Amino acid sequence: MIRAARAHGCRVFLDASGEALRAGLAACPDFVKPNRQEAEELTGVEISDAASAKEALQRVLSAGVKSVAISLGEQGLVWCGEKGGDIFFARPPKVDVRSTVGCGDATVAGFAYAAGMELGPEQSVILAAACGTANCLADAPGRVAASDVQKIQKEIRIELLK
Repeated sequence: MIRAARAHGCRVFLDASGEALRAGLAACPDFVKPNRQEAEELTGVEISDAASAKEALQRVLSAGVKSVAISLGEQGLVWCGEKGGDIFFARPPKVDVRSTVGCGDATVAGFAYAAGMELGPEQSVILAAACGTANCLADAPGRVAASDVQKIQKEIRIELLK
């Protein structure tokens, strides 16, 4: 499916786990977003913080993916928009979590929207992290309130990883 979409000029955003993730990577999607556990299984790197996530992220990039984000749950999000590009660590504010179901999907949606709007790197990772965090506040998965996203965007802290 990835190859077919790319052959028709589409950008491909992949959010999968296990064998589906491995198979998807072989087709070189434009973007992939594993969570901590998925990235550990994929790369063999134990992820305890942003620095170890950066190492795992670089291994995924070397597989031919154009852009990688690794979700660290409440700790934040590590993202690189292109191989050799800057690596950002977005730290969300603490929120009263209702549920984490769908937070990864909301994060991917934030990245996809940012790509479609051609936002810059910092704006993209801030939006994606805010979407994922706002999903924690929603009454049901994917019922993210735009007002929550806007509020949380102002509270996201960005760090450039060296």
